[in-house]
Amino acid sequence: MSCPAGYSAISNTLSATAAIAETLQPGDQYCFYGENIVWSEHHLKPSQLAPFRVIGDDLSDNALDILKIKREENAYDALIEYISKPEEEQASQAPRLLYDQMMRVPEWVDWDQICRGQQVHW
Repeated sequence: MSCPAGYSAISNTLSATAAIAETLQPGDQYCFYGENIVWSEHHLKPSQLAPFRVIGDDLSDNALDILKIKREENAYDALIEYISKPEEEQASQAPRLLYDQMMRVPEWVDWDQICRGQQVHW
C-alpha cells in the first residue's frame, strides 16, 4: 500500500516514528503503517505523551510486585494461586485487594441493559 506525498514511516520502528512525529505540524500528511494521517493541533507529540506512560494503577502495581510474575506466566493464575494460600503464608494483602476489586461489580452496571443485550445476541 502506498502513501501520498508527505512523511512516511518506512522503517516501521517506534523510535523513527517518534522522531518524525516530533517534527509534524498541523496540516502535515503522514503515513503510519499504511494509514494516512493529516496531523492536527489535536495530535500530541511523543514528548507530550511521555508523562502518561508512567502513570500506573497502584493497586495492580503493588500486587504485581508481590507476585513477581514472569513474562511467560499467566497473571490471573498466579493471583489465584497466591490468594488461595493460607493468610499466614501471604506476605502482603495487595494481591487479595486486587482480586477483591476485580470481582466487585461496579454500581453503575445496568443489569437490565445487559439482559437486553444478551437477548439480542443469543
